Amino acid sequence: MNGRCSVLASAIGVRTLNTGRAFSSDAQGASPEELSGKLILDAGCGSGLVSMEMAKSFGMEVVALDLAFGIENAYKTNTNPYVYYLQGSVLNLPFRRQIFDRCIVRGCCRLP
Repeated sequence: MNGRCSVLASAIGVRTLNTGRAFSSDAQGASPEELSGKLILDAGCGSGLVSMEMAKSFGMEVVALDLAFGIENAYKTNTNPYVYYLQGSVLNLPFRRQIFDRCIVRGCCRLP
């Protein structure tokens, strides 16, 4: 995880999930079973497909955030009542600290 992602996680008061291991466990040792029922921030969710899959497969409630206009398509095609789509920047989050149990960040915090 690069420095910006660490800052993002710290800013909202959560630990990040390690997506490189296909959700088998995260950097802090949480299993998918332990994450069931948790509120997850998917920061920089892109198409939103991973957000929908996490909610469906692991029973997570997911807030999916992305700055791109593609978030509108994700919102329109979403059929899961436990996935919420918001358009916004990970650099200016509209959430209070520690509202999420964990966050997932995949490629939205690339350094220039």
